[in-house]
Amino acid sequence: MRAALFTIVLALSGTRLYCLQNHEEEKNSHDVVNSSVMRNVGCEIFNIVGLCECDTVVKKYPIKYVLSISGSKRNFTEEPKTPYTEFDSEQFFSGELDPQKETVILIHGFLHGCDHKFIQQTTATYLEYRPDVQVIAVCWDGAFPDLEKKVGEIISLTTFPAAYSLTYCVGRTVASFIQHLHDDLSVAWDELTVVAHSLGTQVAGAAGNRLPSLETIIALDPAWKIPLLNNFRANSAHNVIVLHTSAVLGTPWPAGTADFYVNPASFFHLSTWVQPGCSQFDPPKIFQCNHYRSVEIFNEAVKCPEKFKAVEGRNVYFSPDTKVRGTFTFYTKKTFSKYHL
Repeated sequence: MRAALFTIVLALSGTRLYCLQNHEEEKNSHDVVNSSVMRNVGCEIFNIVGLCECDTVVKKYPIKYVLSISGSKRNFTEEPKTPYTEFDSEQFFSGELDPQKETVILIHGFLHGCDHKFIQQTTATYLEYRPDVQVIAVCWDGAFPDLEKKVGEIISLTTFPAAYSLTYCVGRTVASFIQHLHDDLSVAWDELTVVAHSLGTQVAGAAGNRLPSLETIIALDPAWKIPLLNNFRANSAHNVIVLHTSAVLGTPWPAGTADFYVNPASFFHLSTWVQPGCSQFDPPKIFQCNHYRSVEIFNEAVKCPEKFKAVEGRNVYFSPDTKVRGTFTFYTKKTFSKYHL
């Protein structure tokens, strides 16, 4: 009960401090931040109960899509003005998108943007090891990618409920984009996969809930679910594959049609608090390292789909191609990770 009350109070507290403000440079001071919070309490409540217009939100927090293809040194960008923007099919991504290729859509998490290593490393991995795949990154400003630089780490973390409440509108816009890929460009549903990390899974879920034909969502250590605001469910796509590497920044509870736990503790398959290779002397770094380990493992699975064999089942592997259902575990060597946060 105390946890539920805390969640509700936090969500209604007005911490969505940039709710309908312009993306203007502000002074990096606590006074500015606090006054922004107080001015927007009413807007926060309206957004939380779903009464704010999504096109207004998207105008304030733009979304752009960046296409990367193997063999090209440049990227191609589309930036809709509203959730209902109609794309010019002939000029879409400068005509570079190939509807016959497998398409992977990447969605980053909280306080990150398309310059974060999840997008950069995963795109590079796909283009190198699966060159027939084209990658589209979803860059959503509602994740507040520049906020930490402006107000510092501690204050920026308090805006998590704010970004969370924006994921519905962001996901709705992404759904329209994906529907365009299928309806107007003939991208087949079974050739389209959404891969999301952390809070990005809420965007993926919101999109999938509006796309009954969406085949696969791969959720990398999805963020905890906030009651009444949750978009991410096991039926958000036909196959919802979840990789759990953290019990703090990521939800430890089963959330998909298939849930893979990495190096789990023995208690109810909960993820271990410290993944092998993560520092044990700095708690914030431990949490970040555990959380990002899901991305590292996914990239390794893209390179080698049979690298991570589940304890349960004879031929069950965590990979971008898995279609299994159920709850599974697998273990990595202590020397697995060469990345340290």
